[in-house]
Amino acid sequence: MKHLPFMKRYMNNSRREERFSIHEKKEYDIVMNRLIRAGGRKMGRIKTKAAILLVLLLLLAGGYMVINDIELKDVPTAIGQTLSQEKEEYTVKTYKITKIEGTEYHGTAANGTKIIFNGDKLKQDLSDVKKGDKIKAYFSKSNRIDGLLKVVKVNE
Repeated sequence: MKHLPFMKRYMNNSRREERFSIHEKKEYDIVMNRLIRAGGRKMGRIKTKAAILLVLLLLLAGGYMVINDIELKDVPTAIGQTLSQEKEEYTVKTYKITKIEGTEYHGTAANGTKIIFNGDKLKQDLSDVKKGDKIKAYFSKSNRIDGLLKVVKVNE
C-alpha cells in the first residue's frame, strides 16, 4: 500500500489544473490496473469454485439415486396403470378393415402394412366389426409365435 498516499493526493488534486509528471501518471495507471485485475481474478475464482461445487452436488445426487434405486416415474393412476400394463404385454397396431370374407378379415395400416386374420382362431366375438371400421390389433410382445392375441374395435 505504498502507493495509497499518492492516490489520495491525485484524487484530491484531480479537480485542479495541476500537472503531474509522466512517472506519477504511469504509477497511478499501474496501481489502478492492479486493483481492477485483482478484483477480476477474485470473481473468476469464485465463479470457478461455484461451478465445481455445483458439479459435485449433481454427482452426489446422481450417485444417491443410483445407490438407492430411485427412478423418476409418472404418478400412477388407474387409467395410466392399465394402459402401461397393456403396453408392456402387447405390441399394439391400428388397422382399417378393408375386406371381410366369411371369418377372414383383411386390414391395412396407415403406413401400408396389411393384416389378414381369422375370427374363429381369436376366440372372441367379432360380429360388430364391419368393413371400414378401425381396429386395434394386440400382438404378444414376449412370445412372437402366438401372433395376434386379440382385436378391439376403435370408436371414432
